[in-house]
Amino acid sequence: MFTGLIEQVGTIRRLERNGTSYLLTIAHLPWDEPLKAGDSVAVNGICLTTVDVQAQAFSATAMPETVQHSAMAKWQLGMHVNLERALSVNGRLHGHFVSGHIDGIGKVSQIRRDEIAHRIRVQVEPALLRHIIPKGSIALDGMSLTITETGKNYFEISIIPHTWQQTNTREYQNGSIVNIETDVLGKYIDHLLRSQKNTDENLQKILIQNGFLD
Repeated sequence: MFTGLIEQVGTIRRLERNGTSYLLTIAHLPWDEPLKAGDSVAVNGICLTTVDVQAQAFSATAMPETVQHSAMAKWQLGMHVNLERALSVNGRLHGHFVSGHIDGIGKVSQIRRDEIAHRIRVQVEPALLRHIIPKGSIALDGMSLTITETGKNYFEISIIPHTWQQTNTREYQNGSIVNIETDVLGKYIDHLLRSQKNTDENLQKILIQNGFLD
């Protein structure tokens, strides 16, 4: 589990395709607590398990399912990626719960200044929009962000100066492909409602029974 707060930006140093899986090596700055083999790290929002750890680099293998549902197939050597280590049991949750399991990809279609911030519009498939709502949370390349606007085939987020400087968003261009993970709570509610026959009369009862309302 992650929080969506990026700790640092790493660089892809190795990207080897083995059939439909990938072996990656990511270079990074030293962590305050060194990584160990078997640790989980979110790389642009994708939860990967370290298999080889060096002082300032780690390697991980991405399975075909991960490659198929993420932007990884578009990655290139030298590309900068957002990194976050898994949330510790006694850690503070500053963003929102991010699982590291990508729901789909989006394409950056517009970047514009909004006073001190940058507003980014991302085009997505309709299936993803079902779980994307204004003021809701979303993970974009692993970053916990608040949705500011939605449309027929897009959503927008606003990037504050700190996030712009400390993540890979400053390298986005029109056409950039990004990883998207929608809010896990919204997905569970959607599954709950779709798995039962619901009417306006019993909707509130179902939400109360399952702990979503008091």
